[in-house]
Amino acid sequence: MGIVSTTLTGLAIAAKLPLAAAPFSCTAPTWVGKPAVNSQNQLEAKIQSTCTLKPDSAGSISALNQSIVDSISKENTVNSGPTPESRDDLSGVSFDVTNVSEQEGDQVTIRKDLHLDSDGTSRILYVAHATSIEGSGNAAFLKALDITQEVTQGDPEQNVFTLTVTQAVKIEKPWYAPAGVFLSQGTSKVKSSFTSLVNGMAGSMTQGLTASAPTNRAN
Repeated sequence: MGIVSTTLTGLAIAAKLPLAAAPFSCTAPTWVGKPAVNSQNQLEAKIQSTCTLKPDSAGSISALNQSIVDSISKENTVNSGPTPESRDDLSGVSFDVTNVSEQEGDQVTIRKDLHLDSDGTSRILYVAHATSIEGSGNAAFLKALDITQEVTQGDPEQNVFTLTVTQAVKIEKPWYAPAGVFLSQGTSKVKSSFTSLVNGMAGSMTQGLTASAPTNRAN
């Protein structure tokens, strides 16, 4: 029984790095609450992981913020935005975007609200909330997807950052799948795909922390 992959975020996923050379380390994923099949026969699961990011050169929240903004327009069709906003004592922008991709051979189209907010120096919050999901094949079973990424900086002299990724999903049970098998295989798939997702995000975020800020040149 196939379960749709849940790795759509709107961020470019960094190329896989050899583990020994990766400038980050992440904890094993843990469930936030207990995964369960709800009354609508959907698997509801929330999962989280924390990573320590160690850029090779001096990193900054402002550089990461600009890197994420750039990636949004590259990886998605922007329907509207950036729209100024304030959230959680932070200021930033929101976007309404659409992303089309293939997941294990099946096409999935996700429209989502993106919220990118920061204090400009030590914390950035990037939230993706799917407002519409249309898929073919196994991708049709994905009914809800929310991903939150939070990056914080401790002592600037240490050049170490912390990334916390939280993902919440709802996956519809195929009519032919026994409930127990669906729950077991579904949670296993969510955890394995989330592990790959987090590693990709950690690599992308680490690179973004040291991205060069755009410069304006006089004509």
